[in-house]
Amino acid sequence: MAKVYTGICPLRLEVEASEMQSIAGVLLDDLECGDIIVKHTKEDGKDLYHAYIVTHKQATGICFSYNTTGYSETISYDKIDGVWTYNSTDVWKVEE
Repeated sequence: MAKVYTGICPLRLEVEASEMQSIAGVLLDDLECGDIIVKHTKEDGKDLYHAYIVTHKQATGICFSYNTTGYSETISYDKIDGVWTYNSTDVWKVEE
């Protein structure tokens, strides 16, 4: 049976765009599926925010994904010898 959680907000982590491939391991340890990472960027002097959702978490790996119309991005880290290490960024774009 499904578990229903009410009154509980997922963990929200806010990082600068340049940090997406270097998030501190202790922060990755705390994240669980469904938690949100908000990427902050500036473009043309405007603040932009993009919500990535933790889509996969296990003892040796974590993935978080951002999706919008025609674009999808997944960033993954692996835990190697107890240390979180950036693995890859996979991007899909609709063909025009």
